[in-house]
Amino acid sequence: MAIRNLIFIGPMDLGKIPKTGDTMKNQLFLDRFREVFERVFTVDTMYWRRCPWVLLKLLLLFLHPQTRVVISANPGSADTFIKLLKKLPFSNEIFYWVVGGSFHKMIEEGRFNVETYKWLKGIFVQGQSMVDSLHKQGLDNVIYVANSKLISHYGNVEKVEDGKMHFVFLSRVEEYKGCSDIMASVDALNAKGFEDKYDVTFYGRESEDEEYAIKFKEMVGQRNNVSYKGVLNLRDASNYDVLSSYDMMLFPTYWHGEGFPGIVIDAYISSLPLIASDWNLNKDVIIDGETGWIIPPHDIDALTEKMLFAMCHKDEVKRFSQNCKNAAAQYDSRIVLSEDNLKKIGLLDYA
Repeated sequence: MAIRNLIFIGPMDLGKIPKTGDTMKNQLFLDRFREVFERVFTVDTMYWRRCPWVLLKLLLLFLHPQTRVVISANPGSADTFIKLLKKLPFSNEIFYWVVGGSFHKMIEEGRFNVETYKWLKGIFVQGQSMVDSLHKQGLDNVIYVANSKLISHYGNVEKVEDGKMHFVFLSRVEEYKGCSDIMASVDALNAKGFEDKYDVTFYGRESEDEEYAIKFKEMVGQRNNVSYKGVLNLRDASNYDVLSSYDMMLFPTYWHGEGFPGIVIDAYISSLPLIASDWNLNKDVIIDGETGWIIPPHDIDALTEKMLFAMCHKDEVKRFSQNCKNAAAQYDSRIVLSEDNLKKIGLLDYA
């Protein structure tokens, strides 16, 4: 009998606007899984360390033998759950959907034991470079599956023709996401007399580091062409129109856990090319010279140069914008997670 049930384990923060990349990703996964599977049982591990009954629910769900299991969590939490499940006598087929782009490095460095993962039915990662690395480490059960989102609306707002280049940042407002680098580039451009030729708008959750949150607000207040507009909730699809009103996205991240960032898909949905760092999987999903520019990480001079180039070559940015629009559809979860693809990766049975 074909299996059409699924146990989905991971941080989801159900009923709330997602605050982190993993909760956003898992809420989107859940939307798609509920379209495809007959029944989806959820184990929301968002606060599992202070809510031990989550583990009890997990064990009770495994009483459903004809149910496949997907764990979608950061490597540290996933390692804990996978070690636990390996010790238990369940017959369920278990899959690990890797969050972020650092899992292969942790395996390479010996921080995680390869043997812990060999017994899994499948390990899904978001970059071919991760697949190649993990195969070399002896994990033959690794499969590339692109990040995806259920695309119900494409950003479709005419760009403002006011002689300015409008840059936007959309991610957590943290130093390691490149926020301070952007501010330094703003200072460099303003010092050269370009202050009236562009602006930068930041969207994202405030830093959990109170000291940096205060510092960031001060930096915004000190620059006339920089603004912070809080969180842009893209679970409300109409907000893609807000995003599409900008000209280019800035993403000079150097966060260790960066994988295939969902904001790249958001940018494509909104026809926004990116200036992004050559960090983890960015080069896998942003085509340098086609959907944006890739710069060295933590390189303020390179970021400044590309921002200025964009301001002086708006036709090039428009060409990139069309390429981004064309690229977006391939990351629709109805394509990436189509029934045919779910069968190929083992989550659904062939009829």
